[in-house]
Amino acid sequence: MIYKQYQAGFYGLSTAGNVVLFLVVTAVMIPISMFINKRSVES
Repeated sequence: MIYKQYQAGFYGLSTAGNVVLFLVVTAVMIPISMFINKRSVES
């Protein structure tokens, strides 16, 4: 979807979509990373 908006010339909208996607991925990865690190320290 973001790529199609970029192709159509909606650069601002596609950039905003990329930022939102980055934030979602970061919000998911931080707890997973903390869980994995905590588990590896205990072992």
